[in-house]
Amino acid sequence: MRSFYKLLFTLMCFSSLFACGDNTSPDPQNNPPPPDSTFSLNNAVGFLTSADGGGQLYVFDALDPQNSLIEVASEVYEYSWTPSAKEQLAYVTIDPSVEGPLEVYLATLGESPLNLTEEFLDSGGVLLYGGGGTSNTLWSPDGSHLVFMADSDNNGQYELYLADDTGHVSLLNAQEINIRFQWSPDSSQFAYLAGSLAGLNLYLYDLSNPEQPPEKINDDLIAGGSVSFFDWSPDSNSIIYLADQEVVGKKEAYLLDLTASNITKIHPDFPDDREVSGLKFSPDSHWIAYLADQDTLSKDELYIVNTSDLGNSIKVNDDFEDIGDVEDDYAWSPNPNNIYLAYRRDGEPDNDQEFELYVYKHGEGNIKINDDFPSVLPVGMDRAVISFAWSPNGEKIAYLSDIASNDVNQISVSDLISPSSEIDTTVNNPLVEGGVVGSYFQWNPDSSQLLYRASTGKPATYLTSADGTESLKLHQNLIWTQAFRGNPFFSPDGRAVSYSISNNSTDTYDSYLYILESGETINFKSLSSDFEFVDNITFSPHDWAESN
Repeated sequence: MRSFYKLLFTLMCFSSLFACGDNTSPDPQNNPPPPDSTFSLNNAVGFLTSADGGGQLYVFDALDPQNSLIEVASEVYEYSWTPSAKEQLAYVTIDPSVEGPLEVYLATLGESPLNLTEEFLDSGGVLLYGGGGTSNTLWSPDGSHLVFMADSDNNGQYELYLADDTGHVSLLNAQEINIRFQWSPDSSQFAYLAGSLAGLNLYLYDLSNPEQPPEKINDDLIAGGSVSFFDWSPDSNSIIYLADQEVVGKKEAYLLDLTASNITKIHPDFPDDREVSGLKFSPDSHWIAYLADQDTLSKDELYIVNTSDLGNSIKVNDDFEDIGDVEDDYAWSPNPNNIYLAYRRDGEPDNDQEFELYVYKHGEGNIKINDDFPSVLPVGMDRAVISFAWSPNGEKIAYLSDIASNDVNQISVSDLISPSSEIDTTVNNPLVEGGVVGSYFQWNPDSSQLLYRASTGKPATYLTSADGTESLKLHQNLIWTQAFRGNPFFSPDGRAVSYSISNNSTDTYDSYLYILESGETINFKSLSSDFEFVDNITFSPHDWAESN
């Protein structure tokens, strides 16, 4: 298993995936800041670098980078900021040169880090990668606690451990299999799947009653049955889950009301050869959307049900050809005041290869968002809405499509609250022949801009206003030896953008920070000439979000 971690860490440092970058940054400085530099969480950024062949973890203040750089730890495999206002990070260490255990540390800046795994790793225990879906460690939303998974006896059995923000660690559960752990949004409870290869059950731990061990909260399953998915309601009062509880292989959906301690199947009964394949709570916690072949075998359609009227589902999509489906990327509007649900589905009956975008407005019905596809297409060509994303305020929806020209993707924005016309706005810069917008785009958290990559002859990264009237190119066009690496992304408040670019001829890459207000671009390598690679860039979530 250690060889897997070593390989994965190496790939993280050397792979040339897509992202973006700037090749006009200042020269690196020869002298890094002194170790006693002042530091504040305001505008803080973290990153890993392979300066000495390991993975050094650094943090700095983006508004004073040259005088605030702090090395937190070395040989770091991954790390995460606390969501609280404390100057804390959790990180996992790994030494690629030796066969030894991974260790979890809690670091408070300015103090010695606490090893949360020191007591039981003497016996050769190891951490299980990916226990929380993407990470070895999972902070509670308020930053008061941290959960991680470890094999304390190195016997293949992984336990769940809970640590508070002072470093006190306790064992939560010692089941043979522990996967998919998730905090309630209010940080008061913790749910996870555990069991054996014969089946998984859903367990709940209540922090208000620490002496009470976790308890199984799903109904008893049929032999061979298992809980396969669960999610919290935004108000933390309920959990939805999928399980083949009554018939093996037939996934059905249930709502566990924690305030009333009862479990109810959310949909009407349907034949045993059908199943539910997805579940999502609305932001106000009053509605559940689910995908199922409830009415027609092997045809996934979209339904919603009110939590106060379970069993009486409403089919969202209009009827369409039996060979069609609703895609699984359906999404509620983030605005809890609007019961809007966006989804992609096969197009009109004359072309089942078309994927169109619809928004369901409760009480009003479906609205087709994209413009009509061409009525006649050459043989072998089709059109599609490829992806979409709600603006954070829930008032607009952006989508990527090749409606105008086959395989030439463009970004359009539709205003669902106060539309100025019936035609959606194309927000990306005009494309030259052969140009294309990349598959990734992101809204600014303040809903004012879109961040995307495009080739208008040569690739670059752009910031464009939601109405398409203002556009900014963040760096010079890439040349043929360069490539995007990873995806660009905003800081939590939208005041900065991080992006990276690789140089294929030298097998190196550079990472950058662009500050929107000042227009300054910071090359991470300018902080020290020792930095060979910079990776795993993150923004401190608390102060970036609070510092408007």
